[in-house]
Amino acid sequence: MRVLCWNSIVNPRYILLSGFWFEDNVASTWINIYGFCNLNDQFRLWEELYELKKSWPQPWIVGGDFNAVRSKKERRGQGDRDAGIQEFNLFIDKCNLVEVPLVGRKFTWIGPGKRRSKLDRFLVDAAWFQTKDDLTLSGLNRNVSDHIPILLASWCINWGPKPSNSLMSGFLIRTVSR
Repeated sequence: MRVLCWNSIVNPRYILLSGFWFEDNVASTWINIYGFCNLNDQFRLWEELYELKKSWPQPWIVGGDFNAVRSKKERRGQGDRDAGIQEFNLFIDKCNLVEVPLVGRKFTWIGPGKRRSKLDRFLVDAAWFQTKDDLTLSGLNRNVSDHIPILLASWCINWGPKPSNSLMSGFLIRTVSR
């Protein structure tokens, strides 16, 4: 992947890279996120990212551990909690983001006992699906971490030598050219 980065923000909870993606001649913004567990801190983070979206209007790809769920179905063994769900979904809608469906796994975090949640995900700007309708997100085997690695892939982008890998703060992004 060849990207010219002209802007970046490094924050304790996210890394933002904005630049030009040479292969597709597309300006884009990539954000790797590690969300707060505390709801009030989450709400402030969603608002901060929404304000950044106004400054960087080019298509976004946001991935990582959001420490938030979008519905009660994304949680198991933790009671009937719906705190934060509405605010997280509102953030996604306001930023015009679409979740890349996770294939092969229902949950991405495994806690003590039978606790499970889907905390890790990729959200992409709706504009990405106009040209990249083949994005897939797979859950891989968990080893040391209490989170499973997630793999975002596109099957039609020429990323250089086959296959090419990059590691973005613990999340493997692998693409395969055809």
